[in-house]
Amino acid sequence: MKNRPLLQSVFFPFLALLFLFACGEKNQTIPEEKQVGSRAPSFKLNDLSGKPVSLADHKGKVILLRFWSTACKSCKQEMPKLETIYQELKPSGLLLIAINIKDSPEKVSDFIDGLGLTFPILIEENKSTVKDFKVYGVPTSFLIDKEGIITKRFFGDLSEAETVELVKRLL
Repeated sequence: MKNRPLLQSVFFPFLALLFLFACGEKNQTIPEEKQVGSRAPSFKLNDLSGKPVSLADHKGKVILLRFWSTACKSCKQEMPKLETIYQELKPSGLLLIAINIKDSPEKVSDFIDGLGLTFPILIEENKSTVKDFKVYGVPTSFLIDKEGIITKRFFGDLSEAETVELVKRLL
């Protein structure tokens, strides 16, 4: 029992830092793991209706891929911004796909219905897509060009203006 204060002094601050980085409030850059300039990993996940969706289904489109969870405050605040970006750039060829990494389909459905989101929402069930994309926390986003190459990786909040500018360059 003598080690308890030491454990608390090390373990709890570590958990606090982990939580801070897992749901960041600022736009941060984490090591890109040589992803930028590489082909985006393929995946096949189900949408909320159970229909399988794969990245290959959308070849030739610019894709903004967003990993998120309902527990992330930042994610909840950003979803309306993402909907605005999607509605503005969808006619030009942008596809926004949001991959929920943590919640039940019912919880996700209630969440997106409450915000009126219209972009595709996929459910990550076995964490293989998270591992393939090296997602260490949410929100994490990837901008993928028409050839399937990752052109940008974002960790944390997205700047609406910067995101629109980057997407328009690829359209």
